[in-house]
Amino acid sequence: MIRYYLLFTCSILLFLFAISNYINLQFGTNLNGLWRAYEVHKYAHEKPIVTEKNLKIVDDHYNVTLMEKDANSHNITVFESKGKIDYMDNNCFNFNSSNAVLNQSYKAWLNHHLSNTNQRFNSLHQGKCKLIYQNANVGVIEYQKTNTTVIYTKLT
Repeated sequence: MIRYYLLFTCSILLFLFAISNYINLQFGTNLNGLWRAYEVHKYAHEKPIVTEKNLKIVDDHYNVTLMEKDANSHNITVFESKGKIDYMDNNCFNFNSSNAVLNQSYKAWLNHHLSNTNQRFNSLHQGKCKLIYQNANVGVIEYQKTNTTVIYTKLT
């Protein structure tokens, strides 16, 4: 009788653990809202570059605005993209861009600015991501293309 009671208790605990894990994975990936993050990129002999990321997610669609401020040349680069989020297994997802715009402010356009624009456009594309941690106000996302980890704070 004790064996059956122990088997019944273990099976209920295993069932509850499986249900709680399923609920955590399904409802923990609700990313709807407005998210903001800041990144500082330091280089050897130059002043740092600050990137502000604003990410708005509604259902499976996103709008992202990246604003990069270069302290050396005082140039501002704004990258805007929108599209759909494809959810994959193991808390991974992919930003599929349907529209993207890159704006850069230069006092005078030179020939090398066009190649810099193309390189920057390719580097700013979000690509595949993995949600490492999320609660009500904080989300930690790892971008696999650039191998960076970004901490987002939820604004709304």
